[in-house]
Amino acid sequence: EQAEIEISLDDSLTLNANFIRSTNSLLPHYIDSNTALISENSPYNAIDDVVVAPGVTLSIEKGVTILMPTKKNMIVKGRLLVNGSEDEPVKFLPNTGIGVDKWGAICFVNSSGSSVVNHAVIKGASQGYDPINLKAAISAYKSDITLNHVEMGNVEFPIFTQFGSTVMRNSTISTDAVCDYINVKYGSGLVENCTFYGNEAEDTDAIDYDGIENGIIRNNRIFNFRGLNSDGIDIGEQSHNILITGNVILNSMDKGVSVGQQSTVLVERNLIIECNQGVTVKDLSHAKIVNNTFYRNNYAVASIEKNWGAGGGNAVVINSILSNCITNNYLVDTLSLISLDYSLSDTRELSGDENIFADPMFIHPYVYDFELQTSSDCFDAGDPDVKLDDEGTRSDIGAYYNYSSFDFPISVASSVIINEVNYNSDAEYDTDDWIEIYNPTATIIDLSDWVIKDSNEDNIFIVPSHTQIYPDDYLVICKDAEKFHKLFPEIENYSGDTDFGLSSNGDRVSIYQPDSVIVDYMVYDNALPWPVEPNGDGPTLELIDPELDNRLAKSWHASKVNYGTPGRKNSVMQDPDLIPNRFRLGQNYPNPFNRLTVIPFSISTKQMVNISVYDISGRHVTTLINKQLSPRNYNLQWDSKSISSGLYILKVKTRTRQATVKVVRLN
Repeated sequence: EQAEIEISLDDSLTLNANFIRSTNSLLPHYIDSNTALISENSPYNAIDDVVVAPGVTLSIEKGVTILMPTKKNMIVKGRLLVNGSEDEPVKFLPNTGIGVDKWGAICFVNSSGSSVVNHAVIKGASQGYDPINLKAAISAYKSDITLNHVEMGNVEFPIFTQFGSTVMRNSTISTDAVCDYINVKYGSGLVENCTFYGNEAEDTDAIDYDGIENGIIRNNRIFNFRGLNSDGIDIGEQSHNILITGNVILNSMDKGVSVGQQSTVLVERNLIIECNQGVTVKDLSHAKIVNNTFYRNNYAVASIEKNWGAGGGNAVVINSILSNCITNNYLVDTLSLISLDYSLSDTRELSGDENIFADPMFIHPYVYDFELQTSSDCFDAGDPDVKLDDEGTRSDIGAYYNYSSFDFPISVASSVIINEVNYNSDAEYDTDDWIEIYNPTATIIDLSDWVIKDSNEDNIFIVPSHTQIYPDDYLVICKDAEKFHKLFPEIENYSGDTDFGLSSNGDRVSIYQPDSVIVDYMVYDNALPWPVEPNGDGPTLELIDPELDNRLAKSWHASKVNYGTPGRKNSVMQDPDLIPNRFRLGQNYPNPFNRLTVIPFSISTKQMVNISVYDISGRHVTTLINKQLSPRNYNLQWDSKSISSGLYILKVKTRTRQATVKVVRLN
């Protein structure tokens, strides 16, 4: 190979050129016979477009890296087989060694065979040579492709395909660009077991199907598409018979699932959380919405005409949980239809057949554990005409969700809850407004730059840097820190000033992480069913139990002591006569301990309770309780004089529930 180097000199100079042989292999511009790229010759440098001719297969084995030049593409007219592995993926990267930041794309154009990309990393790609038909990092036109275990990042438009078969499984996509992460048009589509990390860009959807027949979107995780008009899943352009099932959709600015332009879908067994509208059916589209769980959406379901003159929607909702809807359970206009049957709401009663107004009894909604407690009314309460569930019994209400911490982009350790609110102080003991945040986890949580808001979006308090909450501890956020400290001098963990207060007529309090992910919120009122005493009479608004859903009025009580309990356990939790709503095991205190420690636990029904201690190998050490107890809050004192120092597991078990905590015995 020969290369020409031109240098212009302004004066007489002596130049010495030292050339070092590169160990990189060169990719030819045109591949016209079956070719294999092997790891021994990696990395491979492309110096131009790489074209795989019709009828030709390019195979790439595990561990190979391909370095691409600026605006150049891999154009597949034959077949591409990428055979990476989990430990040794194939990498397509910009050639940063020669200053390349962005390269072109992998373009499948009228490919003569089905291509498979397995275990690959694609970074720094932009678009192909045709900005209309090949506008994504992976573009396919009249070609069949399968993508499996593909990781894409720092790309301008991840995937765009037309008039072919597109299958994507087990892949992860993130980008800061304005685009649809995967847009499949006028062919067949299957997207399953993938993870999509959103951004703040407008008009950006995770999955977009247009003109697709019999497509499937299954078991994906879609997080934080926070730009205006951004959806988790967007179905349009007369797509028909689309199955959307088993997906977890969290925090979409507009819609979790949008169905429009005369499309038909079945939406079943999805978990849709904290979106403006959970599922929206519009513009002469039809959706059957079966066995879904909606939580903290502005509206769970909407049936509307979006585009003037396009016609309304038709939404049929069956066997679904509509929990903690902010504005209303559903939205419907005069041109649209909606029916809701055999479903449950905990905010407003539903019209329709056999609907339930009750708490769904999620296990731990504040850490996104939406499994149902055994006492939930949702079991065996679904439509008897729907197929039986896996146990052969009548169908349940809800998504049949099985909790996994891997379903969400935040860890349990990052969750805090709003635990106490002082929105209208007693005139003789005016601390001004404050809220108390509680850390129910076993991990220190750093709240630096977290955001506190009320119902006015312009009212923002940014938590100062280096602010932390220790496990089982509290932070008080004050409107006026000086006034608060004057009246509660013993409380050390507080922050302020917020420069805005809370309304005595009811308000919303929200906590956000720095990336705008909502962590917790509650909307209180000064009228029944909310406690009315906190409105200027002395008590504060206290959460009865940190495991209760703090969006529900019944989870709150007026404090048992005037002026509340900022920075310490709520007074209502210290009241043994207050019957709890559910089973709970708290962390023992103190922990670690020398000899004596207290074990807080609660049961909501009369039942047998066993409390036992095990060492870390699982060997039984001692039994503290094994008898029938009445429903109440308990504080069991344990004298551990007979056991040696070390780490132990404390297990509380009832007929239907069990829980464990780790305890540390010191000498």
